[in-house]
Amino acid sequence: VTNVPWSGPFEITPKPLDGNVSNQTLYDEEWISGATRWNWRAESGDWRFLTVDWPSEWDTGGTVILDVDWDDNPYTDVDILWLDETPHGYSADDPDSYGDSTFSITSRSANNHAGSGRHNWGTYTDTSREVFTVPALAGTHQMVLHTALHGVSTNDNALNISVGYVAAEADGFSQSVSDWSEGNGVDAVHVVSTVPMDVESVSAYGWTQPIYFDNETAYQDVSSDKMTSSWWHNFTVDEVSELSISMDAYDSADLDLFLFYDDNEDGIFASSEEVSRSWTGSSAENIQLNDVENGLYAVAVHGYSVSGEVQFWIDIDLIGGDKLVITEQIELTNTEINSIWPNGSETLAGDTPSSAHQINLAFERPETAGIWKGEVEIILVGGIKLQLPYAYELLEIDPVVEFSVPENMTQTNDTLPIEIHAIDTGIGFTLDDLNWYAINNQTTIPQANSVEGIDTTFTQHNLTEIWNSGNHFAIPENISFREVWINSTIPSVEQWHDYGANITDKSGLFSEAWLSVNYDITAPPLFIYGIPEITNEPYVNLVIQTEPGVSIFQDGAPIPNL
Repeated sequence: VTNVPWSGPFEITPKPLDGNVSNQTLYDEEWISGATRWNWRAESGDWRFLTVDWPSEWDTGGTVILDVDWDDNPYTDVDILWLDETPHGYSADDPDSYGDSTFSITSRSANNHAGSGRHNWGTYTDTSREVFTVPALAGTHQMVLHTALHGVSTNDNALNISVGYVAAEADGFSQSVSDWSEGNGVDAVHVVSTVPMDVESVSAYGWTQPIYFDNETAYQDVSSDKMTSSWWHNFTVDEVSELSISMDAYDSADLDLFLFYDDNEDGIFASSEEVSRSWTGSSAENIQLNDVENGLYAVAVHGYSVSGEVQFWIDIDLIGGDKLVITEQIELTNTEINSIWPNGSETLAGDTPSSAHQINLAFERPETAGIWKGEVEIILVGGIKLQLPYAYELLEIDPVVEFSVPENMTQTNDTLPIEIHAIDTGIGFTLDDLNWYAINNQTTIPQANSVEGIDTTFTQHNLTEIWNSGNHFAIPENISFREVWINSTIPSVEQWHDYGANITDKSGLFSEAWLSVNYDITAPPLFIYGIPEITNEPYVNLVIQTEPGVSIFQDGAPIPNL
């Protein structure tokens, strides 16, 4: 049981030391003391615990900024520990005693414990201020402060504590492209924050494709031999700056994670080619690799302690590429912020941003369809890194082929033009994969009057001679067509002409169309029988003989039911 005094982002500053008794208390989060004994254990020093509820409306894909400073005092060092609520390991044994959950450290300041309760000085900013970021996850968390070094002559050290939130606006940081000709472009996105952002630099990377596996199976392997790992996955890396791998099992087990690099390029991984590992006492493993070399890698999941088999998930994230670039970064003024977000930002749960930056981007289309990942990296003054994902979805939709003219089931006494139009807005198609064929033996395919094409680089091609020759392979393999028009004329043969056309693009997607046209220039015969010369009957039965499908008129009016 714990009190939860804060919800979402907040900021607290120390009350002044004055004659106001209400400002004086034995415990205050904004004041931290030294230790009564500095030669004990790593826990030596004073501690403050701040429990924070992070509502779901603040879980919009952003990042929490933890910021504690102690006003230009280089001899004090306050560490920050961030704890997430996690299932209690002994809850199943005695739920009444242990409850459902506990708190576990997920991020922290550098642990500079030098032994016997003594700590070396060190902050991420190299100043009298500790700042770092943690993922924004809905739920209950604890922010713990620890005096690693107490460098003031007074009993207490004043602290300014801030828990801020920075995120990308929901309507930016993504592209979805179905027309590949529009795959390159520019974008303007906004980054908003509840705290001031002193931006030092902005950079971008793209594109890479993350690798996700779910419900994979691991078994008990030889515990002392990583090379007996029961699960392996090979992948190739090209121009990647960061590689991160995370995994966990769905049930109780101890799985270890290993990463190998094919250093000698023989396609076989040896024990000596291990570049990183994660082997805690659980299955929650993580590997982070910077300055990644190009080449072939393998990730192995090793069953150190598994009862039979166990299911697990594993994510392989890559950051790199030069097809997403920053063209400009603009810090917005308060007037601009109030103009853009007069009613607050939904990304900030309706709050007006304390600071906002507009980032102008330029991007190029990836080579193949799929979901691609980019990243905008913001470095704040002090070296604090914010990593904001940028998603690019390149869609491959079905090609389309149609008989533009004439209309299907047309009956005519004119030799009408035929036009076939084929289009693929994605990867494109080859001329050999566009087919015009006869449905039956009575129909013949006429010569084309003209065939024009536009390839995926928007270069025009006159394809008439190649099409009529049937030598469609004469087009170089590296040319993919975006659109082709085939123009011809219905043969002057009195019959139904039944055609089909189909197209298969380079990704294997397929489309087809049909056309039936009746060409008839001969007037139908008409024979009428049973007309008496003289009759006194009010009705006369006539027999009319003609060809099927004709319309017969009497005195300008159609005769029904024929």
